[in-house]
Amino acid sequence: MLDSRTASNEAPATPTRSRSFAGSAGFLLILGGTVGGGFSHWFIVWLIAAAHGAAGLGNYSIVLAGATPIFIFLGLGLRDVHVSLSSSPRWSVFLRLRFIGLAVALLLLALYCLIAAPHWGIFLGMAAKKVADGFTDIALARIQRQSRFTLLGSLSSASAAATVVAVSLAAWFSASIGMLLACAALLTLVVGLIATLLGRRDDAQSTYSNSVDWRRLFDAAVPVTISTGLMSLIASIPVWFLEANTTPLVVGRFTAAAYLIVAANMFGASVQTILITSYRQRLAAEGSTSMLRKMPEHVRLLTVAAVPIVILVVVAGDGFLRLVYGEGFGATGLELLALSLTAWICIVGYVNSAAMLVLNLYRSQLAVTVATIVGALVPLSVAAVVGTSAWILTGILSMGCAYLARYITSRILLSPGRVGDDVSL
Repeated sequence: MLDSRTASNEAPATPTRSRSFAGSAGFLLILGGTVGGGFSHWFIVWLIAAAHGAAGLGNYSIVLAGATPIFIFLGLGLRDVHVSLSSSPRWSVFLRLRFIGLAVALLLLALYCLIAAPHWGIFLGMAAKKVADGFTDIALARIQRQSRFTLLGSLSSASAAATVVAVSLAAWFSASIGMLLACAALLTLVVGLIATLLGRRDDAQSTYSNSVDWRRLFDAAVPVTISTGLMSLIASIPVWFLEANTTPLVVGRFTAAAYLIVAANMFGASVQTILITSYRQRLAAEGSTSMLRKMPEHVRLLTVAAVPIVILVVVAGDGFLRLVYGEGFGATGLELLALSLTAWICIVGYVNSAAMLVLNLYRSQLAVTVATIVGALVPLSVAAVVGTSAWILTGILSMGCAYLARYITSRILLSPGRVGDDVSL
């Protein structure tokens, strides 16, 4: 998922006591929590595949495909807003907004399951997990605003580790998919409650506005919410298409293989974090033209690094998938080639994203997001009209065309003629 910020976002006020973040234990703990969170999500997928097979994973994926965009859109980007606005309303305002959003999201998820995914055991577990995630997210936002990064990283890392242990124990007792999710939700909720209690300690030292400027709040929240929510559809759209035309078993096989794209996004986000600092310094020192000329070099470096990985995925990917998930989760050479190329174009796209963030091209980012969604729909539309039997390949091509559209559109919007050389920090 792309990191995106809005032009109205501002850095939070500096706390009275200095807290070093970069290079500290807090940074390492937050990095561990981020990686651990991604691993815990994949671990749940792996457990479902191992215990319930491709069909069970397919049913889970269909429910998740609806839950993810619903809860992202109704989450309103409140964590980013609370952390970034210099005169933010009090945390209790964001907590109330979060609970309202969660309540509406639960109703919409129930409606979605009623229409498209009547797997009610999974629905209950998914609902519990999403509510716990939403509450904990806003609880950790207060600690982040207080710049207590070591505590933030510790809670995030502990949550990921505890989730892995809890769902492993539940799977040992042959729990259903819904119960696996409920166990994960319980651990997440505990972390959220701890974060809420610990967040009270330094809350009096934080800078808050006594009044709520609703227009300013939503001006900051809405663009981030729209962009992030639309990007989440890249993974949901092919799942919906496969669910409508195939069986849960095919959806499950696609989901298992597509987790390579999740790993690519995590790596790409790390690349973006590194490049933002470099691009910002080059922009300040030499102007936007110099910065834009540096980007192709980074794309070439990432491409050279990707070549052996693409070869490795094509050669060993089928055996790896069968080893990790089971015999029912293999993939053809063509599917693996498309998957690895999709991962590559996903990663190099973060070079453009870093430049757009540094140049504050927030409206352009929204245009890129819309183009990405259109790109995802093209292969599916062709398959629907022409017909196909290569369903998993079609789903992978949907994601590949989405990231290709993102890359091409952002490169056009970042052309020197459009950006000019008068951009300043």
